[in-house]
Amino acid sequence: MQKYRGFRLANRLLKILAWVELIFGIIASLIGGMASAKELGGVAALIIIVGILYSVIAWIITLASADIFEWLPDIEEDIRRIASSK
Repeated sequence: MQKYRGFRLANRLLKILAWVELIFGIIASLIGGMASAKELGGVAALIIIVGILYSVIAWIITLASADIFEWLPDIEEDIRRIASSK
């Protein structure tokens, strides 16, 4: 992976972004739900649950995107090896 420094950088940045996204998403969901608890009552719990669920799904998608940048050099290497063996 020496010649793919950009992929390595993108991988790290996306993993950092994923964790920041998860932490801030959960905090924002909790704050939003608690702030609206007086006005909305039981719907505030739904806001918290949906917000946390959305944050977890976004976290999984961002981590999967980061892993793609880790796999691309390996895929390229495998394709070159297969092509050279024919």
